[in-house]
Amino acid sequence: MARIWYGSILAISVNPVTDHSNKPNSDATGTSGLVRTEREDDEQGGESPTRESQERDAAWRRGRARRRAGVEGHDHEVGRADPALVHRAFAALAENVRDYAIFLMDADGIIRFWGEGARLLKRWSKEEAEGAHLRFLYLDGGSEDGNAEEHLREAAEYGEYVGEGSRVRGDGSTFWARVTLTVLKDEGGTLLGFSKVTIDTATQRNVDTARSVARITRARAERADMTAEIEVLKEELAVLKDELEKRDKPESDGD
Repeated sequence: MARIWYGSILAISVNPVTDHSNKPNSDATGTSGLVRTEREDDEQGGESPTRESQERDAAWRRGRARRRAGVEGHDHEVGRADPALVHRAFAALAENVRDYAIFLMDADGIIRFWGEGARLLKRWSKEEAEGAHLRFLYLDGGSEDGNAEEHLREAAEYGEYVGEGSRVRGDGSTFWARVTLTVLKDEGGTLLGFSKVTIDTATQRNVDTARSVARITRARAERADMTAEIEVLKEELAVLKDELEKRDKPESDGD
């Protein structure tokens, strides 16, 4: 039953409705300017356009036509993405990504799909997590950023919830999580469920710290090399100075 639900929610959420009311018009600016410039250069220079520039030009014209028609997402002649393909792609992503916890919930916040990354990060098995309410990942009484019910309501009302707070692992330990909870609705606006992506910020901080240490170590090594080179140059300059002083010193007349 969970498998059927999972497939149906993915099939319906292939083309989420997105508000582009605040999106800047790229007819006169942005990448479209680059495309037009390249096309005009090709025409003026008499050079054959490359496949890449042709593809950019086609994308620009397609986008302009869709904006004028007020069509969002896939147009009618292109058609929608194959739900079965989307299903397999999402499953492959959720099962193979290791640095992020990815899982799906139904409209009540009950977990229906638990990815491998979620198991590794949160240390709850698929058997334990699927069928549990989202709240089981929160501290007792809620975390610093609120509780599961509040986050589900916010995502349902505004489209998503993004925040940071403590979450509970399967071994009882806690970690600081950065989460993105996104609502899934059908084209009629009916709430189907939620998807959630979580990252352990402590792990990310450790990675960032390791990179910073590596950069500092390389910088120190480069400075040490430069210092050594400077010392060698100083010695060479001292030798040259002595030679010049000896050459310029007048020789004493012999008796």
